Amino acid sequence: MPGGNVHYERFLETVLKPLSEYKTIHYQPFDCTKMKLISDIQEIPYTPYNIIEGSYALRPELVPYYTDIIVLKITQQQQIERLTNRNPEKVSTFIEQWIPLENQYFEYYNIYETYPVITL
Repeated sequence: MPGGNVHYERFLETVLKPLSEYKTIHYQPFDCTKMKLISDIQEIPYTPYNIIEGSYALRPELVPYYTDIIVLKITQQQQIERLTNRNPEKVSTFIEQWIPLENQYFEYYNIYETYPVITL
């Protein structure tokens, strides 16, 4: 399933639902470089304004928890340049694996047609 490679259910339960109930978040980030959860659970006090960002942040299960949505888009060239600057040894993995998965997700859920898009 497009976008199924992320644990959106955990994000929904540990972040979005507590925010919707005006509660403190107890969140354990995932470290992509180690492919595991970071051992320290972060406590984030409730605030009425939150920015949720990420390639898979608009899964249909998550969208009902948002009040406003905007999609930021960069060119493929910008994306490759940023990935190269951030993690040069993994660029080929991004090009061959992760970028196609993201693009499949964007197309499957009609992200660019459904939500306002700002191209940077």
